[in-house]
Amino acid sequence: MKKTISTLLNILTIVVVVALAALIVLVSVNTKHGKVTTVFGYSFLVVQTGSMEPLYPEKSAVIARRVDPSELKVGDIISFYSSDPTLKRNVVTHRIKEIKTEDSSIRFLTKGDANVLDDKYDVPASDVVGKVIGKSKVFSFLGRVKQDPRLFFVIIVLPICALITWEIVGFSKKAKAPEHEKKDS
Repeated sequence: MKKTISTLLNILTIVVVVALAALIVLVSVNTKHGKVTTVFGYSFLVVQTGSMEPLYPEKSAVIARRVDPSELKVGDIISFYSSDPTLKRNVVTHRIKEIKTEDSSIRFLTKGDANVLDDKYDVPASDVVGKVIGKSKVFSFLGRVKQDPRLFFVIIVLPICALITWEIVGFSKKAKAPEHEKKDS
């Protein structure tokens, strides 16, 4: 019984580590290509500038939930693909200042809280990634770790290597153990 629980915990640990590693890789690859990764309707994004300070300082990680654009209202904070040609369709997180409805299409006028002027380009409903529901200190920290190679090595690579080494040592000990000890453990 004890061996079964130990084996299940080992398998669960490996599955969780592999799933998290795959998610980190997926988010990293998508971020490099200007895409947003959405998991169960939620996107994890990094605010790239100080335009939403003090609520969301630069490099804060925010969580956006996919919503029907018709549910959004003035004052909501949204993340969206920018129509500004200088931003090259990068994702921006700003507050809705005005909602414009024309011929059953919805467009949003947005503005960063720290910006003096409204955004120059309206946001079509189709460009909305989601409504920001909060920020995550954990994802903000992981974002900083991902950007700093030394932190990434110490906090991600070393523990994964230690876990793999631990598992290899455990398997090799079991393989070298005499046959009667293998049956007992």
